[in-house]
Amino acid sequence: MKAGIFLKGILAFFMIAALMLPSQSASAAELTAQKDFSKKALAELNRYIKKAGGTVTLQYQDLITDDSLQIRGKTSGRAASTIKLPLTLYIMEQASKGKINLNQKLTYKRYHYYGGSGVIQYQKVGTRYTIRDLVKKAIIYSDNIAFIMLKERVGQGNFIQYMKSLGGKYTYPNGQNLTSSKDLTIYAKKLYQFSNKSKYGKELVGYLKKTIYNTTIPRGIKGVSIAHKVGMIPMYKVYNDVAIVYENKQPFTLAIMTKNISYEKSQRVIADLARIVYKYHKAKTAAKYFKSKTDVTVYLKNSKTKIPLPTKKKKYDQKKANPYRLAFCYFGGMVPFLKTTNLHYSTLLVNYGII
Repeated sequence: MKAGIFLKGILAFFMIAALMLPSQSASAAELTAQKDFSKKALAELNRYIKKAGGTVTLQYQDLITDDSLQIRGKTSGRAASTIKLPLTLYIMEQASKGKINLNQKLTYKRYHYYGGSGVIQYQKVGTRYTIRDLVKKAIIYSDNIAFIMLKERVGQGNFIQYMKSLGGKYTYPNGQNLTSSKDLTIYAKKLYQFSNKSKYGKELVGYLKKTIYNTTIPRGIKGVSIAHKVGMIPMYKVYNDVAIVYENKQPFTLAIMTKNISYEKSQRVIADLARIVYKYHKAKTAAKYFKSKTDVTVYLKNSKTKIPLPTKKKKYDQKKANPYRLAFCYFGGMVPFLKTTNLHYSTLLVNYGII
């Protein structure tokens, strides 16, 4: 008899929950965004890469959730001018610490000369430039001479140590200018974080948004603010791009490296791959709920009230949860979900994953 009463109580609980919450089928549809992103995006990207030919590596990271996706992201390749991103980031960080004066002038000397991209090569030897102007030229015009002068100013050894400190794996191994899509997203993420707290970071992002080379990631993701740095070596059929894509409240980093694809086609390939990634990123971020991977603290909108949100491995207090609109759905166990509309993304203290 007691067992019967207990079962009736359980049934009543689920009936009430069903009335209060969205239907399970609807919730399941909303909660599949991350699975769609990781599986469907990879499938479509790999199909495209196979058809395009050549060698392509790719790394994506959501700057809010830390969700990532990669295709041979750790594989090394020629960095080309993408190396200018970590160098200028290093210089702007040093400026923020008062260790470099951006108004200091450096002299263009004959041995600095290097052809290819840039505008200084057309100026007279002996011309003096502020460090700020060299940073600007290195990013906007991908100026090779500006890069050489800036690297000389800080020292290659110090620059290498800086990249290593950020987690870069390929830092001039055997003197070669190599990198990986993974390393490039590490530098882009660092810049994003730096720009959120420093005027020097914001300044560098501004230069990246004004680059004259916009036939790759920006072509594939139109109507969105993008800070990016390309690198190409046409004679070796190398074209790379690394970007911070400022998609509303859900920005992300994306790095794509190509090899053995013609100069013109490689730009279309990068643009198309960026478009595919962006399509699935938007679908992922449209989900209305998230499931925490670990304990998190979140805040209600327009409130300083903290809400501890535990994982399914810990006992959860329904009474405390109900006032905060937590929805209980059954996916292999009772797991708490919270509507993302109730959150300040900027105050989410740890990572979470949409499922």
